[in-house]
Amino acid sequence: MWSDYALETPVLEWSDLDESELPFIGTQFNPDLTFNCGQAFRWRRLDQGWVCTIEQAVVYVYTQDGRLLARIYNGDQQLLLRYLRSDFDLDGWARSADDPLLRLAIQRYPGLRLAEQPAEETILTFACSSANPVGRIANSMEMMTLLLGEEIATISGVTYHSFPEAERIASAPETLLRHDCAMAYRARCVQSIARELVNGLAEELPAIRRMPYEEARAKLASYKWIGPKIADCVCLLALGFDCAVPVDTHLWRLARALFGMQIRTKSLTEKTYTQVSRLFRQRYGETAGWAQEYLYHASRQGTLPDLMALVKEESSLPSDMLG
Repeated sequence: MWSDYALETPVLEWSDLDESELPFIGTQFNPDLTFNCGQAFRWRRLDQGWVCTIEQAVVYVYTQDGRLLARIYNGDQQLLLRYLRSDFDLDGWARSADDPLLRLAIQRYPGLRLAEQPAEETILTFACSSANPVGRIANSMEMMTLLLGEEIATISGVTYHSFPEAERIASAPETLLRHDCAMAYRARCVQSIARELVNGLAEELPAIRRMPYEEARAKLASYKWIGPKIADCVCLLALGFDCAVPVDTHLWRLARALFGMQIRTKSLTEKTYTQVSRLFRQRYGETAGWAQEYLYHASRQGTLPDLMALVKEESSLPSDMLG
C-alpha cells in the first residue's frame, strides 16, 4: 500500500458511540435514495443504513423503528446536517412544484436530498466520471481512499479513511491511480486536476463560491480537464448553487423530449450544453438543480418514460378531474 500515514488508529465499536436522532420527519429525507442516486460515490451499505467519511469524521446513518438515527465518530450532528442541506425545506419545495413531470418524480422518490459535499472531493470525484458508470466510479473512489487517505478509526472491525488530500493524489504514482484504482485513462485527468488544486485552485474556491453562478461556473470550467459538466457538478453539489444543472446523456435525452424543437442539434455540443442548462433554469427556476436530480434519478431507474406517459395522460383529462 502506497502510504506514509501512521498505522495506529483508534479501535472501537459502533455501540461505543452516542446515538442521535436526526431532525427529519416524513418525506424530508430518505437515506436510500439520497446516498444511492449518483450524486455521491463513497457511501456504503451497513446493516440498516449507510456509512461514509465526511472530512475527518466517520458517519453512520440508519433507520430503526421508523426513526432516522446517526452515530458519528470525530464529528457532530451539525456536520452531517450541513452535508444533508437541512436548511433546504424539501417538503415546502415539493408542495410548490407546479411542473407536472417534476411533481410526479417527487412523488415517486420522496426524500431524495441534494448533499453539499467537500469541494475538493467533488472536483476530484467527478473528474473520474467521464464515460464511466456510477458503480465503477464508486469502486475507484473507494480504492483511492483506501490507498491514499488518512486512517481515521477502526470501527467494528472496519478501518475508515478520509478522502485523500489533493497533494497526496498529485504526488502518487500514476500507475496506482490507473491500475490499482482502476481509473484507466482518467487517472491523468484526476491527477492533473489534483495538481491544479495544489497550485492555487483550492485557495480560490471560497471566492468562487461568492461569485454569481455564471461567473463561478465559467471560472471553474476554465481549468484544464474540468469543463462545463464538472463545473456544474461542483457548483451544485459543493458550492451551493441550486440553479446549476449538470447535463449528461440522461439529461440530454430528457431535454430533447421536454423542449422538442427548441433543441435543433442531435449531439451534445458545448453550445447545446449551455442551451439545455439554460432551458432547465427557465423551466424550474432557482432550484433547477434539485429538479434535475429527481429527473436524473428517474431516468437512471428507468421510470422516466412512465412518468412522462402519466403527464400526457393527465393533460388529456378534463381539468375538473385533475384535482
